[in-house]
This record gives sequence, C-alpha cells and structure tokens, in this order.
Amino acid sequence: MAKSSVSIAGDYPARAKKSLVIPYHIRRRITGILLVTFFVILVAIFLAPFISIVLTSFKRTDLLMSDGFNLNFDIKSLTAENYVALFSGNNQYFRWFFNSIVLTVLQTVLTLFVSAWVGYGFAVYSFKGKTCCLFAF
Repeated sequence: MAKSSVSIAGDYPARAKKSLVIPYHIRRRITGILLVTFFVILVAIFLAPFISIVLTSFKRTDLLMSDGFNLNFDIKSLTAENYVALFSGNNQYFRWFFNSIVLTVLQTVLTLFVSAWVGYGFAVYSFKGKTCCLFAF
C-alpha cells in the first residue's frame, strides 16, 4: 500500500502555524512556579498573625501596652517574664482556660442538640412557611 501525499486536512500540505504556541512542558513549569509563588504568599499571610502573637508573648508588658501586636521586635528587649508569671502559679490563667473549655463544650453540645431537633422538625413535618424558614436559616 503506497503512502498518499495528500494530508488529512485536504489538498494542502500541513503547514506550521506562526502563532505563539508555548510547549506543554514550559506551560507546566510556569504554572507550577506561579502556584508555588501563590501558596508561599498565602502561607505568609496566614502565618503572620501567629508569628506576631509568638513575638509579642516575649515582649515586656510595658512594651506590649505601648507598641501593641506587631512584627517589630528588638532582640535585646525579648524576655520570658510573661511565661514565668504564667507558670509560677501566681495567677488564675489555667482556671480561666478550664472555664472556657467547659463553656465551649456545653455550647457546642446544646447547639447540636437543638439543631438536630429543628432539622428533624423540618424534615418530617409540613407546615405553612416551611420553605421561607429554611431560606432564613
């Protein structure tokens, strides 16, 4: 069987396009670089508040009141006196923390309990204004 000199597109021979076509491996590399750059910036945005909190925890109380939360710090002014005061037992921080945990657990359990009963009511019963109430929630 002889090869035909006619291309699939018709009688015209296949011609290379002169438009800007970026090869697949280059497009993939550019996309990867852009994604990594995007996620590095996103991580920096999300980590900045946590870094600020950690740096602020090592500031003296008077600097904390005057400067507030920020990313500026002076290595000479960093101190662990806040942690010493926290773990020395001269405060009620852990009692406050325990109270917060208890309130959070109770609030979550009560919210789930009430939401389950309300969801059951919406699922089983038909009443006037049901659709409007569902859209409101």
